[in-house]
Amino acid sequence: MNPRAVLFDLYYTLVCEREDNPFYETVAGELGLALETFRPHYNACGRPTMRGELDGMVGRVTEACRLAGHLAAPEAIIDVVERNMELFYGSVFIYGDAPDTLRRLRAGGFRLAIVSNASPYSEEVLRRSGLVADVDDIVMSYTLGTLKPDPRLYTEACQRLGVSPGDAIYVGDGGDDELEGARRIGMGTILVDRGLRHTDAARRFADRECKRLGEVVSAMTDLTSTLPEARRAAYR
Repeated sequence: MNPRAVLFDLYYTLVCEREDNPFYETVAGELGLALETFRPHYNACGRPTMRGELDGMVGRVTEACRLAGHLAAPEAIIDVVERNMELFYGSVFIYGDAPDTLRRLRAGGFRLAIVSNASPYSEEVLRRSGLVADVDDIVMSYTLGTLKPDPRLYTEACQRLGVSPGDAIYVGDGGDDELEGARRIGMGTILVDRGLRHTDAARRFADRECKRLGEVVSAMTDLTSTLPEARRAAYR
């Protein structure tokens, strides 16, 4: 295999959100809700937001309040969310070896893209991370109205990079069945093992595993020489 492109997941692959993010408790409290009431409904609104069915963070919080049976004025929700978004952004950090990994791959001639199940506010997460400058394109689920493992997300990224899926590698932490989706259309896969609850289930769809992003470059070299040609040929 001679891959020409690498597609990266975003959350828990390149960036991570702190578990103690104060945004949720602050927003819930200012809107008159207990965190334990607000958070489950907020979480339930994640996938609709990432499909673009809810309008960003304001839409997600609004729907969470509705599901909790809590009536809050739209202008109050907008005010609370906008005043506290800095808490959210300040709780998302970039893995230290992410920039160097991306730059080494680009220096090696690979085309790079980020493919993420993500909401509109992830655009600002990316801007602040500085990773935008290190990739050639970004595909976010909310812009296509679907989520990984839908092949449309992977194929859209490959089309933008000018490669076929059979000439691309997908790198991710394995959430949302993303590795299975990538393999289904002929891509090679690398699991970044973050020790998350979905990690073990994702292993069977990984061609290679890494403990750190910095190991991806060497894993790419190994994968190039061993990935079966037959699995990729149909997708060229």
